Amino acid sequence: EIDLPEQLSPMRRVRVTQESEEIDTVSVSNEEFEIVSVKRIYITYSFLWVIWIIFLVNCGINGSFNNGYEHFKILLFKAITEYPQCKPLQKEWWRLFTNMLIHSDMKHIALNTVFIFMNGYVVESIAGHTKTGIYILSGAFGGTLGLAYINRYKTALGASHAGMGLGGAVLGSYLLNYDGYDKIFYRIHCVVGCFYIASDLISYVYDYEDSIGYIGHWIGYLNGFLLSLYLSQTVVKKKWKTAIKQTGFSLFIALNAFLVCDYLFNTYKTNVMNDILPTS
Repeated sequence: EIDLPEQLSPMRRVRVTQESEEIDTVSVSNEEFEIVSVKRIYITYSFLWVIWIIFLVNCGINGSFNNGYEHFKILLFKAITEYPQCKPLQKEWWRLFTNMLIHSDMKHIALNTVFIFMNGYVVESIAGHTKTGIYILSGAFGGTLGLAYINRYKTALGASHAGMGLGGAVLGSYLLNYDGYDKIFYRIHCVVGCFYIASDLISYVYDYEDSIGYIGHWIGYLNGFLLSLYLSQTVVKKKWKTAIKQTGFSLFIALNAFLVCDYLFNTYKTNVMNDILPTS
């Protein structure tokens, strides 16, 4: 990894890969950027392969594409079993992550596939394999805990919160580099980073669906955004940027510590909330 000294022009050469990977060099507005070829994006492709294999295996057993999780219920998220047993499931910690691997039907997995591929392509191209995996896991982890916080009795499945983590990472990875990239290149990626969270908010306000875990989406996005602020490389280093990166990481730790403590120590939380805005 190479840090550019501040006295050099930030537009001279930008290195955005941070791992020892094979790279392709392309020219963007007369600037030279090093990006990972799409065929090298292992984490994004591997993640999509896994969710599709699980979906197709389940559908093959069922003989239908309308139920993609029936034989993999051990992977979906639930904090407590059904009445009257009401057995707490906090010890089954893998559910906080594995619920992103299963989907309800063909429409569900198809939409998430497009969403994850587009954001994964951008993120893995600039951040590398390891950080892409971290952003996926942080989105799923935070999003699931967010759903559990407002309603202990919700069942959650699908990779949209993990995809939102990637969406937040797109914005967070570029936001502090406004002075290190071509302006058009920078603005396009910021728009991409904002597009899905904006679409989700519009859907929430004008076309609310009870089956969509909006809180999970938003916290997944926030986790990816805050973590990528801290982990992303700034081309032109400044003290205030370092302060923002450290603040982002502190907020990430505080948010997730709060959600984890609530999940672990409020086993039988009876205060059930929802994500519907109050109306007059």
